[in-house]
Amino acid sequence: MLFTTQVQSHIEDFPAQFERSTMAYLLAVTTASFVYTIILAGSDIISMISAGGLENSTMYAHHSRLIFFSVMKGVTFIAAWMFVFILPLVPYSLGITIVRNFRITRCLFFVGGGALTAALLCFVYIAIPNLGINFHETGLTSAQKYLTDLPLFLLCGSIAGFVTRRYLIK
Repeated sequence: MLFTTQVQSHIEDFPAQFERSTMAYLLAVTTASFVYTIILAGSDIISMISAGGLENSTMYAHHSRLIFFSVMKGVTFIAAWMFVFILPLVPYSLGITIVRNFRITRCLFFVGGGALTAALLCFVYIAIPNLGINFHETGLTSAQKYLTDLPLFLLCGSIAGFVTRRYLIK
Protein backbone atom coordinates (compact mmCIF):
# COMPACT_ATOMS: atom_id res chain seq x y z
CA MET A 1 0.00 0.00 0.00
CA LEU A 2 2.76 2.44 0.92
CA PHE A 3 4.69 1.64 -2.26
CA THR A 4 1.55 2.11 -4.39
CA THR A 5 0.90 5.51 -2.81
CA GLN A 6 4.48 6.64 -3.44
CA VAL A 7 4.36 5.52 -7.07
CA GLN A 8 0.98 7.16 -7.61
CA SER A 9 2.12 10.50 -6.14
CA HIS A 10 5.31 10.28 -8.21
CA ILE A 11 3.29 9.69 -11.40
CA GLU A 12 0.84 12.49 -10.63
CA ASP A 13 3.72 14.91 -9.97
CA PHE A 14 5.55 13.94 -13.17
CA PRO A 15 4.33 16.85 -15.38
CA ALA A 16 5.49 19.44 -12.85
CA GLN A 17 8.85 17.69 -12.39
CA PHE A 18 9.32 17.39 -16.15
CA GLU A 19 8.55 21.07 -16.66
CA ARG A 20 10.98 22.16 -13.92
CA SER A 21 13.69 19.84 -15.25
CA THR A 22 13.22 21.11 -18.78
CA MET A 23 13.38 24.74 -17.68
CA ALA A 24 16.50 24.00 -15.62
CA TYR A 25 18.09 22.34 -18.67
CA LEU A 26 17.33 25.30 -20.94
CA LEU A 27 18.63 27.73 -18.33
CA ALA A 28 21.82 25.69 -17.87
CA VAL A 29 22.39 25.44 -21.64
CA THR A 30 21.91 29.17 -22.09
CA THR A 31 24.18 30.02 -19.16
CA ALA A 32 26.98 27.69 -20.31
CA SER A 33 26.79 29.05 -23.87
CA PHE A 34 26.80 32.64 -22.61
CA VAL A 35 29.83 32.07 -20.36
CA TYR A 36 31.65 30.33 -23.23
CA THR A 37 30.92 33.20 -25.63
CA ILE A 38 31.88 35.91 -23.12
CA ILE A 39 35.20 34.24 -22.33
CA LEU A 40 36.01 33.81 -26.02
CA ALA A 41 35.04 37.43 -26.70
CA GLY A 42 37.28 38.59 -23.85
CA SER A 43 40.10 36.49 -25.23
CA ASP A 44 39.62 37.99 -28.69
CA ILE A 45 39.54 41.53 -27.29
CA ILE A 46 42.76 40.92 -25.34
CA SER A 47 44.38 39.49 -28.48
CA MET A 48 43.33 42.52 -30.52
CA ILE A 49 44.63 44.96 -27.91
CA SER A 50 47.95 43.15 -27.54
CA ALA A 51 48.35 43.06 -31.34
CA GLY A 52 48.04 46.84 -31.57
CA GLY A 53 44.32 47.40 -31.66
CA LEU A 54 41.81 46.92 -34.43
CA GLU A 55 43.06 46.21 -37.91
CA ASN A 56 43.31 49.38 -40.00
CA SER A 57 44.27 47.82 -43.34
CA THR A 58 40.65 47.17 -44.29
CA MET A 59 39.81 50.89 -44.08
CA TYR A 60 36.45 50.11 -42.49
CA ALA A 61 35.11 52.42 -39.85
CA HIS A 62 35.45 51.32 -36.23
CA HIS A 63 31.69 50.93 -35.83
CA SER A 64 31.46 48.48 -38.76
CA ARG A 65 34.25 46.38 -37.26
CA LEU A 66 32.43 46.47 -33.93
CA ILE A 67 29.20 45.37 -35.62
CA PHE A 68 31.06 42.53 -37.35
CA PHE A 69 32.64 41.47 -34.05
CA SER A 70 29.24 41.53 -32.31
CA VAL A 71 27.56 39.54 -35.07
CA MET A 72 30.32 36.93 -35.01
CA LYS A 73 29.99 36.57 -31.23
CA GLY A 74 26.23 36.19 -31.70
CA VAL A 75 26.87 33.41 -34.21
CA THR A 76 29.31 31.84 -31.74
CA PHE A 77 26.64 31.94 -29.03
CA ILE A 78 24.05 30.30 -31.28
CA ALA A 79 26.48 27.57 -32.40
CA ALA A 80 27.56 26.93 -28.80
CA TRP A 81 23.93 26.85 -27.66
CA MET A 82 23.00 24.24 -30.28
CA PHE A 83 26.10 22.16 -29.43
CA VAL A 84 25.33 22.31 -25.70
CA PHE A 85 21.59 21.75 -26.21
CA ILE A 86 21.84 18.59 -28.31
CA LEU A 87 24.78 16.62 -26.96
CA PRO A 88 24.39 16.54 -23.15
CA LEU A 89 20.68 15.69 -23.21
CA VAL A 90 21.18 12.02 -22.31
CA PRO A 91 23.67 12.63 -19.44
CA TYR A 92 21.42 15.38 -18.08
CA SER A 93 18.36 13.11 -18.18
CA LEU A 94 20.30 10.39 -16.40
CA GLY A 95 21.47 12.84 -13.74
CA ILE A 96 17.98 14.23 -13.17
CA THR A 97 16.63 10.69 -12.84
CA ILE A 98 19.26 9.95 -10.18
CA VAL A 99 18.48 13.24 -8.41
CA ARG A 100 14.74 12.53 -8.35
CA ASN A 101 15.01 8.88 -7.28
CA PHE A 102 17.60 9.39 -4.56
CA ARG A 103 16.49 12.91 -3.59
CA ILE A 104 19.98 14.36 -3.97
CA THR A 105 20.28 18.04 -3.13
CA ARG A 106 24.05 18.43 -2.71
CA CYS A 107 25.54 21.17 -4.85
CA LEU A 108 28.67 19.08 -5.42
CA PHE A 109 26.64 16.44 -7.28
CA PHE A 110 25.25 19.01 -9.72
CA VAL A 111 28.54 20.87 -10.22
CA GLY A 112 30.47 17.61 -10.58
CA GLY A 113 27.91 16.23 -13.02
CA GLY A 114 28.10 19.39 -15.11
CA ALA A 115 31.90 19.29 -15.11
CA LEU A 116 31.98 15.58 -16.01
CA THR A 117 29.53 16.13 -18.85
CA ALA A 118 31.57 19.09 -20.09
CA ALA A 119 34.77 17.02 -20.00
CA LEU A 120 33.06 14.39 -22.15
CA LEU A 121 31.76 17.05 -24.54
CA CYS A 122 35.28 18.37 -24.92
CA PHE A 123 36.17 15.10 -26.69
CA VAL A 124 33.41 15.75 -29.23
CA TYR A 125 34.55 19.36 -29.65
CA ILE A 126 38.09 18.17 -30.35
CA ALA A 127 36.76 15.78 -33.02
CA ILE A 128 35.02 18.62 -34.90
CA PRO A 129 38.18 19.55 -36.88
CA ASN A 130 38.06 16.04 -38.33
CA LEU A 131 34.84 17.17 -40.03
CA GLY A 132 36.69 19.94 -41.85
CA ILE A 133 36.26 22.76 -39.31
CA ASN A 134 39.43 23.77 -37.51
CA PHE A 135 39.28 25.85 -34.33
CA HIS A 136 42.85 25.23 -33.19
CA GLU A 137 46.37 26.06 -34.23
CA THR A 138 47.87 23.62 -36.66
CA GLY A 139 50.38 21.13 -35.36
CA LEU A 140 48.70 20.43 -32.02
CA THR A 141 48.00 16.84 -31.09
CA SER A 142 44.54 15.81 -29.94
CA ALA A 143 45.76 15.60 -26.34
CA GLN A 144 47.16 19.14 -26.51
CA LYS A 145 43.89 20.43 -27.99
CA TYR A 146 41.92 18.64 -25.26
CA LEU A 147 44.08 20.02 -22.45
CA THR A 148 43.89 23.50 -23.98
CA ASP A 149 40.08 23.53 -24.16
CA LEU A 150 39.31 21.49 -21.03
CA PRO A 151 39.53 24.33 -18.45
CA LEU A 152 36.96 26.43 -20.33
CA PHE A 153 34.65 23.45 -20.72
CA LEU A 154 34.98 22.54 -17.04
CA LEU A 155 34.15 26.10 -16.02
CA CYS A 156 31.08 26.25 -18.27
CA GLY A 157 29.89 22.80 -17.17
CA SER A 158 30.36 23.59 -13.50
CA ILE A 159 28.42 26.83 -13.84
CA ALA A 160 25.65 25.00 -15.73
CA GLY A 161 25.46 22.40 -12.95
CA PHE A 162 25.29 25.11 -10.30
CA VAL A 163 22.53 26.94 -12.20
CA THR A 164 20.59 23.68 -12.52
CA ARG A 165 20.83 23.04 -8.80
CA ARG A 166 19.78 26.60 -7.94
CA TYR A 167 16.72 26.28 -10.18
CA LEU A 168 15.64 22.80 -9.10
CA ILE A 169 16.43 22.93 -5.37
CA LYS A 170 14.98 25.94 -3.61
